[in-house]
Amino acid sequence: MAVTGPGRPSGRDRAWSAILAATEGLHGLTQGALALRIDAARPLARGGVVLSTFHSAKGSEFDHVFVLSEGLRGHGRIPPVDDTRALYVALTRARESVTLLRREGDCHPSLLDPDFQAALQRLGAESFRVPTDAPWPATIRYQLTPDPGDLYISAREVLLDEGRAAVEAYARAWDELQLQHLQVRSLHGVVAQLTRTGRFTQRLGAALRQGDVRTTGATILRCERDDEWYARAGYDGDATHHHLVLPEFEITQPLS
Repeated sequence: MAVTGPGRPSGRDRAWSAILAATEGLHGLTQGALALRIDAARPLARGGVVLSTFHSAKGSEFDHVFVLSEGLRGHGRIPPVDDTRALYVALTRARESVTLLRREGDCHPSLLDPDFQAALQRLGAESFRVPTDAPWPATIRYQLTPDPGDLYISAREVLLDEGRAAVEAYARAWDELQLQHLQVRSLHGVVAQLTRTGRFTQRLGAALRQGDVRTTGATILRCERDDEWYARAGYDGDATHHHLVLPEFEITQPLS
């Protein structure tokens, strides 16, 4: 699909493919029902492995789930109720199979419960040993995608005319991006800026010190006008909103 601006869809934008998937085959919907379906759309999985905490996996589904037990030391012999509920969330995320990867005698206490063990046997669960002498790969590659809250939404660089033009040009071309300090830049200028503090910025900083980082665009965000922040940035135009790029970072780093 041709790209003609931030307000128009692009096949390169992950949000557009999610909207198409959420509305596929729908007919005769009211505007309200269609809006609800679009609002519930989520980016499509692109293969690979998703590393998630138990809590973050809530509401998601995967074909195959591997549960990495945290061990007894993190829970004590009698774990808090919330920890057991979180484990239940992890065990119910799979469409096809669940694999519990645990160290013998050192796993979540709920997994050692006799009733739980009996339930596994009734379900036909099979135990197997995982070889531990396999060689490690030389490098690992993974993606980090910030949340909108990890971006400086009203950064001066994206609010002023130069930034608006840079995002507009990027939305037409989806060309290369570079991360310079906390700024995400295209060939046309700054299209996003990360916040100076926060867990994501810390994780990305650690990745930059340990490996190579490649920056790509995930989606274009529309941000509604906030008069206070527009004034702070020195924007005196009458635009009711602006756009910025939500980036994605592909990290390649050595395994030691």
